[in-house]
Amino acid sequence: MDPGSPDYANAIPLGMDINQFWAWFTPGFLEVTADFRSSVTMTSDKLLQKSPVPVEGSAKYSTVAVGESTWKDVIERGVADLSKNMEGQIKPASQR
Repeated sequence: MDPGSPDYANAIPLGMDINQFWAWFTPGFLEVTADFRSSVTMTSDKLLQKSPVPVEGSAKYSTVAVGESTWKDVIERGVADLSKNMEGQIKPASQR
């Protein structure tokens, strides 16, 4: 948030360290697997149930060939999983 923003003084800080953000494929006989795995450590005294808290996200996609759309799909699904898991660590507004 921009320090000049009118809401800056009311913003609740949330720190994040990206520990892992990987996508790779594993060849097989009849199919290949594209995998995504991420790990983030979140810190905030006001927003989180506990701090620091490690959060992970992952996705797997099996296909006969890995192309651009496969990478896009597995990464988008993995980031969505990470986002859902991060959201689950945030306290309800009534507890902040």
